[in-house]
Amino acid sequence: MNIQQMIRHPGIPIKSFWLSLHYAPRRFWKFPITASRNAVIKSGTGAELRVGERLELGRFTTRVGEIGQINLDHTVVQLAKGSRFISDGRVTLGPGVRVIVGEDAEVHIGKNTFISANSKVISRSKVDIGDDCAISWDVQILDTDFHELNGQRTVTAPIKIGNHVWISSGVNILKGITIGDGAVIGAGTVVTKDVPRGALAVGNPARIVRKNVRWSL
Repeated sequence: MNIQQMIRHPGIPIKSFWLSLHYAPRRFWKFPITASRNAVIKSGTGAELRVGERLELGRFTTRVGEIGQINLDHTVVQLAKGSRFISDGRVTLGPGVRVIVGEDAEVHIGKNTFISANSKVISRSKVDIGDDCAISWDVQILDTDFHELNGQRTVTAPIKIGNHVWISSGVNILKGITIGDGAVIGAGTVVTKDVPRGALAVGNPARIVRKNVRWSL
């Protein structure tokens, strides 16, 4: 089984993987993963990676400020035992992005979605990101508390981000959040409650300041 078959086939254990499109001969360009030299995929036993049309790691060159980071900052997809990472269509993870999927957890990213430099998606349960989403620099999406507080058990709850959502730089999205289709999250916002479809949310904690917004790249 070649690399292309291995990364497309669900349930096949994924070995540590590295592919640099810059140095690869043309016969490798058909692979559904392209990456900078510092992009890494690591996995535990039984981890599953499903790639749609193409998964691009660390080679996001269409935004000012990221060009200098290519081949400098590591882009990492780390899959624990029994975890799943699923990308549909074309998905881009920029330089320095981390996708960390805990044991038996899942991260799903929809088609034509990009995540810009130095953002993090960390899951112990499930993070579901829709189609056509724009996720900016230094965003953190975290579906668990990780630590106990006053003896209470760690709280973990899935995150659902709808289609065509714009998440600006420096945003934190916490456990159990649902963000509706077409919503916009302003820079530096801490999202602790659900955001309705087509709403603009800003602040810490987030508050809705406008409804029925429309945005485009």
